[in-house]
Order: sequence, then structure tokens, then C-alpha cells
Amino acid sequence: MARVLTDPERITLQTSTTFAERLKTAVRNAGKYWSAHTGSGMTGTEALMIEWAKNRIVGVDIELNDAYVNNRDLPIRAIKVSKGMQFDVAAAPLEEAALLAGVTDLKYEEIAALLLGQFGENINMTVGGN
Repeated sequence: MARVLTDPERITLQTSTTFAERLKTAVRNAGKYWSAHTGSGMTGTEALMIEWAKNRIVGVDIELNDAYVNNRDLPIRAIKVSKGMQFDVAAAPLEEAALLAGVTDLKYEEIAALLLGQFGENINMTVGGN
């Protein structure tokens, strides 16, 4: 059954060391992917090119500097960006182990992608000429 987590469940995840470690791994994996993504063969709008460039910049920064990953607020940010997401969990309330079982690798990847977008928000750029 897929459903949105309750606030107490979200707090449980936010304080879980297992959740934090799996989240760090997902962010590192996303950084590794984007730092190696050359953009070759990519076609699309200016907005897509800017998104690619920001993700690559953030990805390289994650690869070179663990500041994003080791930020103690990372789980808090993850819980904020995942608000409203559907998780494959049973009816509430659930304990930590049951919640963690419902957070799949794909869900961690989805959260990491949203976090990368946040990390790149302050990068200002345009594609094209002067």
C-alpha cells in the first residue's frame, strides 16, 4: 500500500542513523553520476541544458567535497523535499524498521535528485552568447 508518511513517521526517519547513511550513499551516487555525465548527445531546451550544467557542477562538488553529504541537516532537508511523496508502507503508525523497509533504493534516488536540485538553486547561469 502506498501512502504519504505521517508527521511522527517523518520525524522517526529524520532521526534514524540508517536513513541518514542510506541517504548519504544516494547523494554520493547521484554526485558520481552527474560529475561523469558529459552532456554529449544531449538535446533539449535551454532550461534542460542549464539543469544539466547545475547538476554537473553540484555532482563534481560532491565528488570533491563531502560538505553536502556530511551536513548534519541532510536528513532534515530530505524529509522536507519528500513531503507528500508516496511510500510503500503499511498503515500508520509504523516503527523505524518498518519505515526503513518501505524506503526503497529508488525512493532514495528520487530524494537525492530533488536534493541535488536544491543544492544547485543558487547557481546562476544562462546558455548561449554574451
